[in-house]
Amino acid sequence: MTIHALRGVIATLCAALLGLFLTALIGFRMSQSALCDAVGAHLQTTAQLQINHVDTIIEHNLNQLALVNSRTQLRLSLRAFQQGEDPSERARMNKILRDARNATWEFEDIDVLDLDGEVVASTKETHLGDMRKDDPSFQKGIKGYTSQLATFVAGTPRLELSGPLILEGKTIGVLMVLARTETLNQVTADYTGLGKTGETMLVMHRENGPPIAITPLRQDREPMRAVKIDPLELRDGVLTETTDYRGKSVLAMTRKLPHLDWSIVVKIDEEEAYGAQANHMRFMFASLTLTILLTALVFVGFVRKNWEPQPGLDRKTAGTPVATET
Repeated sequence: MTIHALRGVIATLCAALLGLFLTALIGFRMSQSALCDAVGAHLQTTAQLQINHVDTIIEHNLNQLALVNSRTQLRLSLRAFQQGEDPSERARMNKILRDARNATWEFEDIDVLDLDGEVVASTKETHLGDMRKDDPSFQKGIKGYTSQLATFVAGTPRLELSGPLILEGKTIGVLMVLARTETLNQVTADYTGLGKTGETMLVMHRENGPPIAITPLRQDREPMRAVKIDPLELRDGVLTETTDYRGKSVLAMTRKLPHLDWSIVVKIDEEEAYGAQANHMRFMFASLTLTILLTALVFVGFVRKNWEPQPGLDRKTAGTPVATET
């Protein structure tokens, strides 16, 4: 093999190895993008399913509220009490409310308020006479059925449901219910398809302060505690790379619940989400390195076997012409 032929072989080999490297790099980038899209689609689908579950639970609670509201005797007794403040009418309303609470496990307390915001009947006697005119649930309940996070009882979040009491086409009061949230906890405790680190969080947005989780967290062993999730960036419908409440890097998908200041956040650790890709990348680079080494060994063996010095060149002064006699 001449030196010119050797140079051609080296150039061809370098071009082939460069092409191999570029092909591997492009393949890696494409697989990275495809994996990111797949993770985002999976988290978004999971978030939508959880939203549907939460909507079903809230709708069920509001339907139960409507059933209590539909009791004609309750509204008749309220009007009669407003006209004469007859204690027997209040007692009748209290009994109706206690029966309704006992028939509905989710309901913890039920109150009837007049249009001035005063509690005139309740399942809890200590509530009687309370003024709640400035309570957002009361103000919204005059206009229609509504649900919102109310308070935490022994560390457990409670929902406040409200709706108007209407008699003969006229609003005469507001029915307000404090409801348990254990059924919501069952939704966020479902980790199907989320691996070892993924979880669903039901969070509430606040005007003053970061959003908080209102259901138990997978990695927080203290049950039923509100946990700040700042600095999680809640961008609706966008796959976000951020840090969660544990200080871990996560991929998060957020979906806002209609008509509520709540969001469903589905997240998973980046390390777990990209674990398969990392293994693929290590395998790919190991294969590429082995290919280059084998190619180099084959090339060296080929050159040593086929190398033939050019005529007129000696081994010590290769490339320098040797003088000849004329």
